[in-house]
Amino acid sequence: LIDGEVNGDRLGVSVAGVGDLNGDGNFDFMVGSSRNDAGGASSDDNGRGYVFLGANPLPSTADPSAADLIFTGPVAGDFLGWAVGAAGDFDGDTFADVFAGAPGHSSDTGQAFVYAVTPAALTIPMLSAEPTYTIGTANTLTWSDESASGATEYEIERADDAGFTTNVVSSGAVALLTHEFTGLADGQIYFYRVRSGDTVDNSDWSASESSTQDASPPVSSAGPLGATQATASFDVPYSATDATSGVASVDLFFQVDGGGYSSFGTFT
Repeated sequence: LIDGEVNGDRLGVSVAGVGDLNGDGNFDFMVGSSRNDAGGASSDDNGRGYVFLGANPLPSTADPSAADLIFTGPVAGDFLGWAVGAAGDFDGDTFADVFAGAPGHSSDTGQAFVYAVTPAALTIPMLSAEPTYTIGTANTLTWSDESASGATEYEIERADDAGFTTNVVSSGAVALLTHEFTGLADGQIYFYRVRSGDTVDNSDWSASESSTQDASPPVSSAGPLGATQATASFDVPYSATDATSGVASVDLFFQVDGGGYSSFGTFT
């Protein structure tokens, strides 16, 4: 149920289905209100056309002032909304457009207005920052929620180069805000980007993030040491290597008379 904004608006003088304007799979409709005084005075009669986007389920009532789209006659006496309807894809952007008749325009010469309807652009998600190195052979990526702009799904890509031309792998459409890539190669730097989408369109790609997989642990050894030491203080030689991320520090442990190992400290 939709009532006019005020008495005398004559909302419902015309009603038309206008197709699926926003590509969400639900049919939308337009209602004319030819005596609406949008200009302010009680006798302006600019007229209005209201577009309501379909939903499932539909609400039982709707407020025309909160319609998804509102078109108003440009001058008093236009009586815009006397007729409304679908105009097809008038501007070739793949989205349906609408028209509204204004028989009173220009001293009753009349005019028909065609309105190009383009859904709001999907916003570009932002990938969470990646570490320089990622442990193991899998990497889980996360990104920002762009559902407020109409996004219902996301696609994230992985590539071996910043231009996304080599060994590109796509997640396909995912509804969540996270995706895990598996089977990644040790020592390989991977680049990632994400975009949002709905049933008919996608946003631009996000800025990329990159991380190098590190699946091989460091290799280290202590010694050699003599069987006995002549002083209470002595040096313990050690070596440590890591082919991918390098060695940041070494933890030295010692054992007394076959007991358990205890930490002697961390050395850089």
